[in-house]
Amino acid sequence: MKSLTLLKNLVCRNRLSSMVFFVTARCNAKCDFCFYQKNKTGNRNELTLPEIEKFSAKLGNVYEVLLSGGEPFLRDDIYEIGKTFAKNNGIVHLNIPTNGFLEDKAFETISRLSKDIKAVELSAMVSIDNIGEKHDKIRGIPGLFNRATALIKNLAILQKERKNLRTGIIITLNKSNINDIKEIIDYIKNDLGIYYICLNYPRGEAVEEGKYAEVPLEVYKSAVEYLFKGKYEQFRSSTLLGRFANSVDLLRYENVLRTLKEKRAVHPCRAGRNTVVVNEVGDVFPCELLGMKLGNLREADYDVRKIMALNRKACFENIVSKKCYCSWECLAHWNMMYAPKSYFGILKKMLF
Repeated sequence: MKSLTLLKNLVCRNRLSSMVFFVTARCNAKCDFCFYQKNKTGNRNELTLPEIEKFSAKLGNVYEVLLSGGEPFLRDDIYEIGKTFAKNNGIVHLNIPTNGFLEDKAFETISRLSKDIKAVELSAMVSIDNIGEKHDKIRGIPGLFNRATALIKNLAILQKERKNLRTGIIITLNKSNINDIKEIIDYIKNDLGIYYICLNYPRGEAVEEGKYAEVPLEVYKSAVEYLFKGKYEQFRSSTLLGRFANSVDLLRYENVLRTLKEKRAVHPCRAGRNTVVVNEVGDVFPCELLGMKLGNLREADYDVRKIMALNRKACFENIVSKKCYCSWECLAHWNMMYAPKSYFGILKKMLF
């Protein structure tokens, strides 16, 4: 059923496949590489739960929803928000990232959601950028590493009984961890027992404005190769769907690397057509990085599809005229999935 839903999305070229919803800009961390820094100004008149319910009621079906921030678990109604989209929008995948500081609240919420929305695959993604105090220093919160790893361990136990729950870890490459990346990956796999690891390349205003030094591409390439070490051996014994997923994952990283090296989009960008971003005050954007506001939910009767339809052509022309390219991994995934030529690369990785 999930595969059929994905296929329908890919065949219908203008179907909304992915939505990122920044439920809050508030955050208790102080990461100097954060691309959302400029929005950390209190609650900024966040969309209320009743407003989000109106938004969801008009959204229609969407394959995946990512509830981002800020720190999503700073919202007291994060459970209700997640359940609203699961109930109304036929989502297959719900993704909630967290820095893990609010470990008890995060665990309770994820536990309730995984129990109450069993038809939805729920990914709880915890950020780990280094080990011990090095991680705390990067994130600017003393004791954060211990809280985050405690959350990961508890979620790892919970997912054994909740088949729809997947615990993952996000590593954001940054100037403070590039020399420790192999040790970090080993720790996550061997000590925490987590193999669902996402490696993010820094992006956004901190990099663009020169406040933050870019990570050398050779470091990114080496980290990706180390992360996938042994994956090809697993392909031979995994299920066909597992081999497909691993191949897609690896090709996505290779496409991000190509994009950064060649300074161009490897595949046509689907931002504003198949993906959309909504921030905490209801502003609608094609993606996280393109500063092209398409409209505001409060000014459009909470109808994001109407906003997208009115701006689809202008959005496409803007992307083309700017020769836009980026390293945003989520968008790279959907750009690849909607590009027919990419399936030759996926098939090749599955077979060889």
